[in-house]
Amino acid sequence: MSKLVTITSFTDSLEANIVKGRLEVESIPVFLSNEYYINVYWGISNALGGVQLKVPIEYEKQAKMLIKEIEEGEYDISSQLEAKDKISCPQCDSIDVKKNHLFWKIPFIALHFLSILLPFTHHSYRCKQCQKQWKEDAAYSNNTIIFYILLATAMLIGFVAFMIIILGSLAEMLTR
Repeated sequence: MSKLVTITSFTDSLEANIVKGRLEVESIPVFLSNEYYINVYWGISNALGGVQLKVPIEYEKQAKMLIKEIEEGEYDISSQLEAKDKISCPQCDSIDVKKNHLFWKIPFIALHFLSILLPFTHHSYRCKQCQKQWKEDAAYSNNTIIFYILLATAMLIGFVAFMIIILGSLAEMLTR
């Protein structure tokens, strides 16, 4: 195996693993040194020189070039994520929208007083330009639906078990 050279170092392993993943996509073999020590006790990161990103010497130039591109923001997707998360008015396409937080009250009351868990995710919106009001789509993911079905089943089983215990205790008291 060829000699490994340290290209750069990071204070924590999260950032190091992100860069490692980018280099691996480009078919550059990458090794992280001190990663596990720093994960267990991050306070020694500076003493160990951080999480060191190492590559074989023949990939050194290519790796340094990619890291420079990463630092310059070549692979930055934050603007795409921000644009995707923006809510716009369905009528006038304005992004000057106010979120109404009215729908948390009913699930909160149901949870604390009735012990029923309801989703907290619905919101209503009002456009500040055209004053149109609308509600967020009520489509839930399959995982959310399965969660609530399992939750309802567990609550039903718990209720049935509770009733069996109560009725058994009552029958025992009556037979004495």
